Amino acid sequence: MSQMARPTPRSHFAHGLPVDLRRCRAGCGKRLESAGFALLEVLISVGLLATGALAVLAVNSALIATSTVSHQRAQASLLAQELMVMVTTDAAQAGCYATTGNTTCPSTAARARLLDWQDRVQANLPGILTDGGISAELGADRSFVVTVQWRSARSTETRNLRLATHLGG
Repeated sequence: MSQMARPTPRSHFAHGLPVDLRRCRAGCGKRLESAGFALLEVLISVGLLATGALAVLAVNSALIATSTVSHQRAQASLLAQELMVMVTTDAAQAGCYATTGNTTCPSTAARARLLDWQDRVQANLPGILTDGGISAELGADRSFVVTVQWRSARSTETRNLRLATHLGG
């Protein structure tokens, strides 16, 4: 009987497995069982990282919206205070600065200052309401009330700022 020659593998792989793995004994099974865990760990890590990045973007978006509203409120406050200063320094012509109520005005210069102020409000508050967005009223008791209303770009909510003072006399 002739001995059959064992076929020699053409590469270091025999029957789809590396030759070393076919010959190993106790440790080989553990290596094959844990081979997919590294990929799973990477996928979980990427998922957690993506979730964290989305959370940071959401917080950033909320901060930008809050900052925009704060900036608009500061602009409205500065402009309303500017009109209050004009009225208190020219209290005799307070009616010239009113947009509703008692608006009698013998002074064209005071009326021109009011129109200039209204133009600045329109330029600095893009969301100013066209109907009643700016209101300055001189009451019979010499109270002067300035109201500014606007909408922010990201919201349909109407924002209000109201300043009041009492003119002496």
